[in-house]
Amino acid sequence: MATPLTDAITALTTYANGITGKSDTNLPDAVRSLADGYGHGGETDYDAVTLPEEYQRVEYIESSGTQFIRLPFGFSPSDEIYTKMAIDTSMGSDMFMVCPQTWNNNNNRFGIIGVNMPKKFIVAYGNLSTGVTVMAAQTTNDGLLHKYGYKNKLFWSDDLAIAYGPGAATFGADTSNLKLFYGYNANTKGKIAYYVHKKENTSVALYACYRKADGVIGLYDVDNDVFYTNDGTGSFTKGADI
Repeated sequence: MATPLTDAITALTTYANGITGKSDTNLPDAVRSLADGYGHGGETDYDAVTLPEEYQRVEYIESSGTQFIRLPFGFSPSDEIYTKMAIDTSMGSDMFMVCPQTWNNNNNRFGIIGVNMPKKFIVAYGNLSTGVTVMAAQTTNDGLLHKYGYKNKLFWSDDLAIAYGPGAATFGADTSNLKLFYGYNANTKGKIAYYVHKKENTSVALYACYRKADGVIGLYDVDNDVFYTNDGTGSFTKGADI
């Protein structure tokens, strides 16, 4: 017998299938397809991407709280984001892993945030003076690398959590540059293995690595052949070669 809850689950399963192009019959399977295929039916395995010979992929790069990377563009509601990241479990306050550099009291903004109590990743949007709405997608933060995706107002994680926010249409198109490992009032301790951001006419596909010639750590953009290094102070650290 159908109920409002089962109707909502069915609708969300159908919506997820529309993103992945699959025909999963239940919500857990639909979310697994989102996590495994990242909205593309499995056609892209971001963990297996190789870099030019001059660069060595690593498990992740890590910020101690003073390093960050500035992206060449901002956020629009029609964008797609696929990432593998972790927030530092010792954080003392909420920390943004992806944040516009001009989030303030006068603008609607989008961000991916590690929330301290309880620890989880959320997508947030809104205005700091009128309230920020959150879409929770990971119920716990274990300090390990997890995969996340955002597309068509749907936010999901590889622990089979999913969030859909009809109010997400209020995301304002933001021309200010997004930053990784950066909050509106502080930098962030965390790790990123890769960050893929697709817009209508451009994209970046950033992978944790170091430059073999000098050992400099950063994110290599395979879509544009650009090596992004620290815009803050100090130096990133890195995981093992892969």
